[in-house]
Amino acid sequence: ARVWRMPMLVMLAAAENYPNGLAAYRMRVYKAAVIGDAVTAAAELRGARKRGFDRFMDIDGDAHYDTVRNHPEFDVVMREIAGDWIATIRARSSPTHYPGCQYAPSSMW
Repeated sequence: ARVWRMPMLVMLAAAENYPNGLAAYRMRVYKAAVIGDAVTAAAELRGARKRGFDRFMDIDGDAHYDTVRNHPEFDVVMREIAGDWIATIRARSSPTHYPGCQYAPSSMW
């Protein structure tokens, strides 16, 4: 199968083959958010953060997360991830240069 031809298929394959990997955590965050389970979404988002996820803006701008966005637990994790992003930018020698996204865009979720 040529899963690499469609980004979502790559993410699904990664989540299936690596259930403790970043793709699997992102998928579980999405699924929990869609059904409005903010506690699970926050826990899975925390797991994604531990695996390097720092693209808070992908979630912040996605309407699929509206059901959990204002929940206190989810908000705390989002703020932590935003703080990680700020720290990453501050640590760069050229903070105005954006090297590109290392993760799939939120439009895939």
